[in-house]
Amino acid sequence: MRLTSLADYAVVMMAAAARRDPGARLSATLLAEETGIPLPTAQKLTARLAAAREHVRVLIAYGTYWFPWYMRRLAERPANVWFVVKSLVS
Repeated sequence: MRLTSLADYAVVMMAAAARRDPGARLSATLLAEETGIPLPTAQKLTARLAAAREHVRVLIAYGTYWFPWYMRRLAERPANVWFVVKSLVS
């Protein structure tokens, strides 16, 4: 699959946004400085994402939810249990 450079920039910007605190307000200027993406491109992408009302979810377990999250991931794919056991043993 071939992505456009604009799609590549969007992935980089969304990854940078996902590293921020949930609910943090981000600006195109801030994301452009952090990622090195040219400011006009960052402005275009943030406008498109805001217009589409895209929501970013952080799918990393932390806080008190780590254990239920981890068990749910293992239940979804039992083959992962083997990877956990191997990592604990080695």
